[in-house]
Amino acid sequence: MLARCRRSIQLRLVKCLQGRETPLGRFSTFYKPQLAMNVIARRRWPGSMGLSHRTMHLRASTTDLFVPWQCGAYTLSHRVVLPALSLSLARTHGVPTPDMAAFYARRTTPGGLVVCETASVSAGMARPDAPGLHSAEQVNHWRLVTDAVHEAGGVAVAQLGLGGDMVRVPGQAAPGLDEDRMEQFLLDYRSAAENASDAGFDGVELQAAHGALPVRLLHGELPDCAPAYRDSAEKGFRFLEEALASLVGVWGRDRVGLCLAPVRPENGRRLGGLDTLAFYSRLLRHVDSIGIAWLQVVEPGYGGVLPPPARPALPRMSTLLRPYFPGALVIAGGLDGRSAREELRSGRAQGVAFGRSFLSDANLVARLRDEASAQP
Repeated sequence: MLARCRRSIQLRLVKCLQGRETPLGRFSTFYKPQLAMNVIARRRWPGSMGLSHRTMHLRASTTDLFVPWQCGAYTLSHRVVLPALSLSLARTHGVPTPDMAAFYARRTTPGGLVVCETASVSAGMARPDAPGLHSAEQVNHWRLVTDAVHEAGGVAVAQLGLGGDMVRVPGQAAPGLDEDRMEQFLLDYRSAAENASDAGFDGVELQAAHGALPVRLLHGELPDCAPAYRDSAEKGFRFLEEALASLVGVWGRDRVGLCLAPVRPENGRRLGGLDTLAFYSRLLRHVDSIGIAWLQVVEPGYGGVLPPPARPALPRMSTLLRPYFPGALVIAGGLDGRSAREELRSGRAQGVAFGRSFLSDANLVARLRDEASAQP
């Protein structure tokens, strides 16, 4: 009799976890975690169907790369993130190609988060071999990529960017970065976010790292832009805030992320210190006023530019910025399986992104799983 009771309880618990049965009628919502969090989110932000950005990371803490987690609207089966990589495989006019679709198909795993190569939101603001999301032809061909990711069971995110390095061509005048042009850029972000939906993406991420226009505005690196932006850091903060708000206006808070690289060893500038922390903590206060699902922080190891002896002296920006961002934090930059697990164990991150490792190994997720299984 006791054995039958235990078996009955076990079966009911399994059904509850699967959402097939609710043992307590008036509390039934709380046996379906995603539904419960949706109720909370709708109360905080009417119209939102995702998690509150202040509660996401609380459900995501773990020490294992292969424990499911909730990142905004996405229920992901593991913590390994494929970040945006420069593939240089697009055709003329920024049109995605079958080679891009094949690249992502080979690296997508069920329940994995895939952030696709940065797509330019404006014509003439990216390399010739970089994709865009500002024309009908580009949208139609991005479908090849999103269909490939979805067929493999993944979540496809479009990273939207404006190449700050393309604003000024050596030997030529800057192409009129006046107030009207800056306003047009903000409209372009919104239009690209809408195009991303038409292309089959599941969400968007704002590129604000590695020379992108928003970060160059923040650092005052565009001397030929409008005086209001050149002379006021506040204008730079406002531009990024408005760009994020335009994405949230299209997708909602639970399907929008932001990519930052506070320490930039590639050009030898801002290698840490109190000024960097003060600057980016202030920036994240602007971001927090909007509310987004995740923040990707690229740590100093990115690109392998600094020799290994120099890296330990650089600050862990994810540690410093964690108190200023309550959502899910994804860390990138020179990680391997062991260091990725340490980041999760420390509580600094809920997801870990592998760039160069994914480039060289399409089966990276399987290899990391095997390594994790071999751990004592």
